[in-house]
Amino acid sequence: MEGEASLVVVERDAAERPQVTGWVFRDLDFLLNDVRQLVQMKTAGATIFYVVLILLAMLAIFDTQVLSIFRRRKEMGTLMALGSPAAG
Repeated sequence: MEGEASLVVVERDAAERPQVTGWVFRDLDFLLNDVRQLVQMKTAGATIFYVVLILLAMLAIFDTQVLSIFRRRKEMGTLMALGSPAAG
């Protein structure tokens, strides 16, 4: 019908496609191209987000270790003056 949309279902491996005047056959790859691009963009964005979160976690762990060393510096100095092998 003029100005109306129709849906034609064909087998995936069909040798010949139906010939209808005014109808342009589009395969599944063409129809799902936008969805595939959207999924790829979302995956890339999520990967960047996860990398940033991992870097922040690593920074927090490193910062905690450095803070612990600075707090115990006096104690380590005392142990080193006494000759303790645990001091470093």
